[in-house]
Amino acid sequence: MLSGTLHVRAPARCVASSLLLLLAACAGAKAPPGGAAAPDPAPAAPAVRKAPERSGSAAAPAPPPPPLSTAPPAPPSEQPPAAPAASGEPCGALQCRRFASAAAALRHVLREQPLMLGLGEAHTPATSQHLATTAARFSEQLLPVLAGNASHLIVELLAPNPACREAARPLEQAQKPVTEPQAPSNQGDYVKLGVRARELGVEPFLLTPSCEEFQAIADAGEDAIPQTLTTIATITTRLAKGALVQNHKAGSSRLVLAYGGALHNDLSPSATRESFRYGDALQAFTGGRYVALDLIVRELIKNNEAWRSLPWYGQVDPELHPESYLLLQPAPHSYVLFFPRTADSSAR
Repeated sequence: MLSGTLHVRAPARCVASSLLLLLAACAGAKAPPGGAAAPDPAPAAPAVRKAPERSGSAAAPAPPPPPLSTAPPAPPSEQPPAAPAASGEPCGALQCRRFASAAAALRHVLREQPLMLGLGEAHTPATSQHLATTAARFSEQLLPVLAGNASHLIVELLAPNPACREAARPLEQAQKPVTEPQAPSNQGDYVKLGVRARELGVEPFLLTPSCEEFQAIADAGEDAIPQTLTTIATITTRLAKGALVQNHKAGSSRLVLAYGGALHNDLSPSATRESFRYGDALQAFTGGRYVALDLIVRELIKNNEAWRSLPWYGQVDPELHPESYLLLQPAPHSYVLFFPRTADSSAR
């Protein structure tokens, strides 16, 4: 039985989850498939006037039409880069491939035919609030690809338990140091993600701790955030297993999705503490049909301990092909997708 469903008309007041990656990143900051659109028609060549015929002689041949353009071609350095093929093009280490769209990159990942897809992000800090959040990008560019292929979406937002509403208050206080540096749109975009999923026929669910789990966070004192991260992984595992069993009983192979912080979806080996992760448990539960996919906004990458601990850091230049979507595979069943650099982000 699944619980914690997200109601569109009256969403529960949610508490944003925390990320060690976000804490370190902030501390290091300096301040359904459709047909392709038809191409535009080529410009018509100018009409050629027929030369007048002379009496008693053959008609003079018509002059050739003038060229459509007499401008010299742009030098190679000024020509726009060629769009990568739909299957992607090799671009370096860690099986790097570049794509023209996020949808094409996701379809490449889905060739593994997973039953469970764990999606992880680094939350957008307030210093980068001019950028679209990762959740908004997922909602707009990737979620439509999964419509019809996914059954459930577990959103990493902690919701109060109706049986013990007061128990959420200590959690709210403990998480203030983490939530306050985030961009104001982060939590709202997580709620919008759930609403958009339901519009596309994917049932969204929030994380609702039991009263005992809330009490364990309240009793953790200075360890409230690590206890919260463990609780997030525990509840996500519980909900995902319930959804997978439900699909199995219905004879359905539709995907179960989990969206949240980039710590929780990891597979071993990982620098993330084992109790913070749900990836390994769901990899075992699905018989190896779990895939982890991290979504990375390039402008958020910092040179600090949290980012340097990631398996791709230092092996692939995040500025490589800034106009393309780069997909890495650092390990079996584990992928990383870099969004293109925002055109005006360097001017902010």
